[in-house]
Amino acid sequence: MIATLFAVFFGLILVRVPVAFALILASLLVIVLEGLPPNLIALRIFEGLTPFPILAIPLFYTLGLLCNSTGFTERIMVLARALVGRIRAGLAMVNIVASMLFAGISGSSTADTAGIGSVLMPQMLKAGYSRPFTVALTACSSTMGNIIPPSILMVIYGAFGNVSIGMLFLGGFIPGLLLGFGQMGLVYYLARRFDFGLDDTGEERPRFWRALGTGALPMGVPLVIIGGIVGGVFTPTESAAIAIFYVLVLSTVVYREMSLRSLGRLLREGGRFVALPLIMTAAAAVFAWLLAYYEFPQTMVGMMEEFGATRYGVLIAVVVMFLILGTFLDTVPAIIMFLPIVQALGDSVGIHPVQMGVVVVLTGALGLVTPPYGVCLLVASKIVDMRPRQAMGMTLLVGSVSLVVILLAVFIEDVTLMLPRAIMPRFF
Repeated sequence: MIATLFAVFFGLILVRVPVAFALILASLLVIVLEGLPPNLIALRIFEGLTPFPILAIPLFYTLGLLCNSTGFTERIMVLARALVGRIRAGLAMVNIVASMLFAGISGSSTADTAGIGSVLMPQMLKAGYSRPFTVALTACSSTMGNIIPPSILMVIYGAFGNVSIGMLFLGGFIPGLLLGFGQMGLVYYLARRFDFGLDDTGEERPRFWRALGTGALPMGVPLVIIGGIVGGVFTPTESAAIAIFYVLVLSTVVYREMSLRSLGRLLREGGRFVALPLIMTAAAAVFAWLLAYYEFPQTMVGMMEEFGATRYGVLIAVVVMFLILGTFLDTVPAIIMFLPIVQALGDSVGIHPVQMGVVVVLTGALGLVTPPYGVCLLVASKIVDMRPRQAMGMTLLVGSVSLVVILLAVFIEDVTLMLPRAIMPRFF
């Protein structure tokens, strides 16, 4: 039945059936063949959406849309320009730093790509950067939106895997910084090696203190979210709702950039925007239940034990699996579908759930730039009207920084666990 489940699912994917429907149809077929009642599909879909933290997904997506539709994104880029705008390849550096700052607000890589990319990518092209480099850098830097807390992928992992979301957020902070600074180092090397990006901002660098004052209120969003969760004041869902309220107050009362009419339009767009990931979340929950029903995770643990796999072997196997899945499957259903297997393998060799969760999210985020289903790469390419395959070589180069960070998280436990141990020692 497991073989039938996977064969039907991948067969439907090959004939271009949408992922959510492929998951549900494959699960329905197996349920019917097994003689189970078909209404299990509806029951498992409902249960897949009932965990309270799942409500944080549409809230974080809405938060990202709010920031993009008001002046928050521009204020963050002013702050980024003040910090790194005069370094060699300044616009590319601003792209990376702005993604790091925006990641602390939205939790969504696609919102990062659309918001930062639509403003900075035309400027980079005008300054002489090549289209492949501009697309690759924007897509790869935006993956930090799912690594630097808050992160929608970490909310999903924590909700379905019963792992502390606050600890996952803390665990992703150092890898996110390593990724950002690693990309900056690569860009600086390329700029010196191939002689580009010399004073490319084309305008006077903003004064730091003025830019800090401009960006101070928008950067209060991650303080509300992370501080509230880690401090035990809010749940992730509550923190997302309070952050939305904070942004609404700033945009309507302080900055006066949003009216009630525009808010209604944005909420309608947000509803359409979040429908797809929520449908895939529910469908993947059905698929994951069937894997657990047939005790597939225990089977995989037995196979790994026969091979004598160590903790590093298990982590590398998980990384390879999600790198492959990322080429044809969205990260949200991939995590939910294979989470029981991942956790069973991790428990069998004593891997801490936070380390495993961060490694899975890091690898899943890299899948956002791997074709043919690299959503961030597709969005960035569309902004400059370019085919994604034309940026593949440069994407592999910039994406190699992510692979290095993943390996660091695999082989050096403290990369993911140092902050959780220091700030939330009661869980250790």
